[in-house]
Amino acid sequence: MKINIEQDGTDNNQNNTFNLNIPEPKERQAVPSNVGKSTVNFVGREDELTLIHQQLQTEQGVIVCAVEGLGGIGKTALALEYAKRYQQEYAAQYWLSLRLSGLAEEIVKLAGPYLSLPEILKKESLEKQVDWYWQNWLPQQGKLLLILDDVPNIDRIPDQMLPKDSRIKILVTTRERCLSTEFESIALDVLPLDKCVELLTKIVGTAKVEKEKALVEQICHKILGRLTLAVELVGEYLAKNRHLKFSHLRDKLNLAHTALTQKRNHRDYGHLGVAAAIKISWDDLSSAVQKVAMLLSLFAPVAIAWTLLSEIKS
Repeated sequence: MKINIEQDGTDNNQNNTFNLNIPEPKERQAVPSNVGKSTVNFVGREDELTLIHQQLQTEQGVIVCAVEGLGGIGKTALALEYAKRYQQEYAAQYWLSLRLSGLAEEIVKLAGPYLSLPEILKKESLEKQVDWYWQNWLPQQGKLLLILDDVPNIDRIPDQMLPKDSRIKILVTTRERCLSTEFESIALDVLPLDKCVELLTKIVGTAKVEKEKALVEQICHKILGRLTLAVELVGEYLAKNRHLKFSHLRDKLNLAHTALTQKRNHRDYGHLGVAAAIKISWDDLSSAVQKVAMLLSLFAPVAIAWTLLSEIKS
């Protein structure tokens, strides 16, 4: 460690330079962007996209913008659409899910395979390792977008683990209201009814929707709670069952909704809309397929080896 102290003779002006002899990585590879594709069925949210970009472009240090709202309301889809729309603004874009782990663990997991951590740091604290990664994996020029998806609480992103480089713009999605008073925040509301209809139209076609438009609006508003995920799931269900009328769909959803209400009367209305949309697809599966799906749910949310799937099938 080298410590250089320069003093100009006054009491108030002193410049301390601390140079820790921690080496740069022996092997350095560019950490590739890993943001997934946005949905082709994205509708609405134009004002929110503009507001996110405005909030992230200030030059007052590292800016964090948090998109807050119910599960299924479209927070992740909005973040992915923002990354797509403004891709040219950033030298690199990264997506980390913090549903099950903290920022530090995910940073090490993402950057570790591309940057060789110096031996001197391998026994140091996770905080020091993360700080080293932040200093060594960033592009030499340009801004970087970091999406932290599904953050359950502020403990997942402690201040000491956040980057210090003002070129990094952080977009958070969370179900928590006012995740942090230090963040810029955007409260995401349910989709306007006309946008729900537009979303269904993109998936199943204009002719089918126009035939029963009043009923379509009723389903979107009263049963699905105008939640983006619920509407999209129902649209995909109809796309696979093209001869199913909206009146029959309504009956299926009402039955599912009633069954779920009896079991989960503590859930709010919006969440039941998503659950009902999932249940009608689930009920169409054979018992064997349902069993495989339940077994798969025991795995961590990562790629699963096909050999394991074959063993389950057998």
